[in-house]
Amino acid sequence: MSLPPGIPPLYATEQEPDPVVWACYLHPRTRWAWFVLEYDGERTFFGLVHGFADELGYFDRLELESVGAYLDPAWQPRPLSAVRAILAKECGYRELTRHLAAGG
Repeated sequence: MSLPPGIPPLYATEQEPDPVVWACYLHPRTRWAWFVLEYDGERTFFGLVHGFADELGYFDRLELESVGAYLDPAWQPRPLSAVRAILAKECGYRELTRHLAAGG
């Protein structure tokens, strides 16, 4: 699975009120999710990390892949606000992946 074309470079969406989430990595054992907003074209992403809490930050593609996180093949780009709305439902991992696949 490869990343979709068109992911903005790092810092490109800083001024956007509701940037697009271009891709999503999922980790089935930890139930964490990483939502990609920006990408340096090599390894570094910026986006929303859904783990113990939801926070914006940087994460590394090679590190994600080395611990078993995978790129969600069903992901469709959507606004960050739509992703936050799904996460606000505080659903379990199975429900989260189902909501994400269905587009919210």
